[in-house]
Amino acid sequence: VRSTQTDKEQAEVTGWYEGKTTTHTARLLVGADGIRSRFHRDFGIRRRQQHSPRFGLSAHYTDLQGIRDRVEVHCSKGGEAFVAPLGEGAARITLLLSGGVRRQGQAELSDYYVANLQRFPRLVARLRSPFPQQAVESAGGVSLDVSRCHARRMLLVGDAAGAVDPITGQGMTVALMDAETASEFLLSRLPQDRLSEDDLSPYTTRRLGYFNPAVGLARLVLFMVQHPFVARRAMKVLSRNPALRERAIRADSQVSATHALSGRDEWRLFLGL
Repeated sequence: VRSTQTDKEQAEVTGWYEGKTTTHTARLLVGADGIRSRFHRDFGIRRRQQHSPRFGLSAHYTDLQGIRDRVEVHCSKGGEAFVAPLGEGAARITLLLSGGVRRQGQAELSDYYVANLQRFPRLVARLRSPFPQQAVESAGGVSLDVSRCHARRMLLVGDAAGAVDPITGQGMTVALMDAETASEFLLSRLPQDRLSEDDLSPYTTRRLGYFNPAVGLARLVLFMVQHPFVARRAMKVLSRNPALRERAIRADSQVSATHALSGRDEWRLFLGL
């Protein structure tokens, strides 16, 4: 995509495709191009990082022992390792680390990745070698809040509309809810071509209703991971309080304001009561 614009009549996207410049027009543009969406800049949408800076480093391995058909999350002080199975012993291991992303060459980035992988000795022990088989990929901030999720004839969905830290695993749930919310929202507006900025502003409000609770839960879990003594107290409370445990599981699996943990619940986790 080279340029986008909207007016009272249509949305227009111009880009380079199969060796030539092409332009497409439609009544509505949906921005679903991720956390570094170009539409933030094109439509004057402000970006705000949610919490302390975190960044990701990903690498591919072909010889991970004991891999299962589910994502593993390994925690240590200062970060987590996410293991995504790819089949036949292969996996993608992503490190989420605190701080800003480092600008360095590929060799330095690989050494930096391997050094931080040592935070997870049980995971390293399952690898034939800690050095990845392919180049290490880096990503900037992994969470984001934006000033709005709409503009004239444009809606943002998924991480482009605001990203939740991956620590709770809610990013895909939020993205799917965005798609469902946008579809329901547009059913009553597309037929009448009610696609002005004012017409679409309720979409941002509706999205915040389930996005903000997801952000709040991510902040809570991040704090606990970074402060193990708080996490241990919280685990003791959850082990002896089935009702609170059920509410915590529901808050993570059902993203909505209805299922969010209350302030009282959060204090009980913090204080171990």
